[in-house]
Amino acid sequence: MSGFSSCTRQLKGSSDKELDDAFKAATGKTADQWRKEQLDGVNAALKDPVSRAGIAANLAETQVPKVLAAHLKPSDAELKASYQSLSVKQVLLSGPT
Repeated sequence: MSGFSSCTRQLKGSSDKELDDAFKAATGKTADQWRKEQLDGVNAALKDPVSRAGIAANLAETQVPKVLAAHLKPSDAELKASYQSLSVKQVLLSGPT
């Protein structure tokens, strides 16, 4: 795919057909073929429980902090107050047996 990225820098402002031709030259597939192949791979991975758990963990690792950051916006006073007390919680996780 690195060959394609260097081609796209040279093709900025090019037509869709020129970009499709450059993509096919770099990958050997049309953009639609590549997209379908990727979609089929993701769908197959989602049907496998082990792969699905890995995908869910990866999404949780990347998306949960973004969602929390968007919803949790403490004020300066709340941040200062949070350093005045200590709260300890224990979380136990149990995996599949």
